[in-house]
Amino acid sequence: MIKEGEKGRKRCGKTVKSVLQIIKAVCVGLEAVMPDKMAEVWSQLGMESDVHSV
Repeated sequence: MIKEGEKGRKRCGKTVKSVLQIIKAVCVGLEAVMPDKMAEVWSQLGMESDVHSV
């Protein structure tokens, strides 16, 4: 995608953003079942808030 020029870069950026939003949603959903691991993933995403308070 990136080799396709500016249009490809924008598409790649949108794809990465979508994937990160999905990971955040999964993190919130699984927090009740796997709180420690989801807190770790949340931190790796660079989120400053606490996943337990979302």
